[in-house]
Amino acid sequence: MGTSIVAVRKGLVAGLAAKPEFSGVLATFAFKVGAKQRERLWTQDGRFTHEPASLRPGKTYRDEVGTFNLRILVEGVGKAPDWTSDRAVALGAAAEEFVALHANWLNGALGVVVQTLAIQGDGELVEAFNDKGSLAELTYPIRYTARLT
Repeated sequence: MGTSIVAVRKGLVAGLAAKPEFSGVLATFAFKVGAKQRERLWTQDGRFTHEPASLRPGKTYRDEVGTFNLRILVEGVGKAPDWTSDRAVALGAAAEEFVALHANWLNGALGVVVQTLAIQGDGELVEAFNDKGSLAELTYPIRYTARLT
């Protein structure tokens, strides 16, 4: 089995998209150019390392540690910067809750067993504005471990 980085990212996006808090939010594996939705979430910047899980005869299983970013973007036409930031943080809280509840995530449908899933590292909230309103982009660093067999 190869890396599980794509399966974990897809699984997280699908899990978040199914939550009622993300109704109407465009949830995609990667940023979708040309999308009209003013609230979006996606993953990007996947990184991973592999270590042998054991030294035994036959096939050597590997432990994978992967990281990627979960991004939440809120555009507010005619809205103040604090409104878009508050909305991004509200969506972020729902994402944080999902990750916390799925810290040990058996996802057989994706063919991967995630041993741990966590928000770990430096997050970021970027705020901007234009002539139509404001926007906020919230970034969460996601870290997982998985056993590759």
